[in-house]
Amino acid sequence: MDFSAITEKVWPVAVAAAEQNGCKLYDLEFVGSQHGRILRVFIDRTEGVSVNDCEAVSRTLNLHLDQDDLIPGESYNLEVSSPGLDRVLKRPEHFNSAVGSEIQLRVRNATSQSNQRQYNGKIVSADSEGISLDTNGSVTRFPFHNIEKGKIVFNFGSPVKESKNPKKKKKN
Repeated sequence: MDFSAITEKVWPVAVAAAEQNGCKLYDLEFVGSQHGRILRVFIDRTEGVSVNDCEAVSRTLNLHLDQDDLIPGESYNLEVSSPGLDRVLKRPEHFNSAVGSEIQLRVRNATSQSNQRQYNGKIVSADSEGISLDTNGSVTRFPFHNIEKGKIVFNFGSPVKESKNPKKKKKN
């Protein structure tokens, strides 16, 4: 079974289901696992995604998928969620919206300057051709055709420091 063909057929239906419920389709993937086939749909919105948003998009999408019989063969599970804070970046628009963010980047082929395939850095800019990534003060250009994927690195801030004057236990 050609999972990419199914993904292409489902994409416009998922876009419509997300938009109908005030969301935007971020990404989707159709995968096989030991537990069967799974259609994962990732939705987003400026205000953040709620459980109610996921439920509404799931209901709308499920109705259209069943009605139009877009996924042939045996059963599958439909999962609808937000892409999360540490979201995966695959498409040019994902990288464009992440300018200024710290990311982990995996490339298909090592660059001529280094033998690396994985980089950590901050996206300085993104355009229709690729991204510029600042890694420790050195900016490197990565064309999209060589990017396998990226992932936002979300830092929760610095660790909480222990108080200099901890509470003393009372003696009885």
